[in-house]
Amino acid sequence: APIHQWLNVALPGEPIYEDRSLDFGIVHRLDAETSGPILTARTLPAWHFLRLQFEAMRVRKTYVCLVHGDFSQEQVDENGSVAVNARLRKRGKGNARSFVCTLGQSAETHFKLVETHSYRNRTYSLVEASLVTGRTHQIRAHLTHLGYPLVSDGLYLTEEQARADRAWCDRMFLHCKGLQFLDPSLLCPSFLPEPLLLRSYLSKPA
Repeated sequence: APIHQWLNVALPGEPIYEDRSLDFGIVHRLDAETSGPILTARTLPAWHFLRLQFEAMRVRKTYVCLVHGDFSQEQVDENGSVAVNARLRKRGKGNARSFVCTLGQSAETHFKLVETHSYRNRTYSLVEASLVTGRTHQIRAHLTHLGYPLVSDGLYLTEEQARADRAWCDRMFLHCKGLQFLDPSLLCPSFLPEPLLLRSYLSKPA
């Protein structure tokens, strides 16, 4: 069921969850097949306050993903991260791919290697990604640009690669592990952690 329908059941009597103009109280979205927390507001002032934080790029979003290749080969900065500052542009409407383009919108992502894995004679890397901006498919497009596409990403992999991945990982390996924002009721930083439910795919026998 759509998220707003679930909200109406879980928290009945909140008018904002029936207001399409306010996106049913939902402050942000995740790509299809991306797991993690979704931030919603129960009041109109809270919704506007949180949306402003997203628009001003004040919300810290941290993801974890499994990619093809050995990410340890990338050169890191003084913080141990790989910073990608490459403009992105969509190829069309809807769920179209984004690609690096000098005429696109500014997009900045910081990647950090967590660990590497070997599976069926192939190397994979578990990578943490921190978003500075929030463009469509930003993590997926930047990683593809670097040469490390996400496991089971049916949009950015070739059809053959995606089919091979889905044989052992039946969904795109991209997970939002945390959101850090200013709580409108407490006016202090809040953090929503989320466990990595995809971890089970990493322990499958080869």
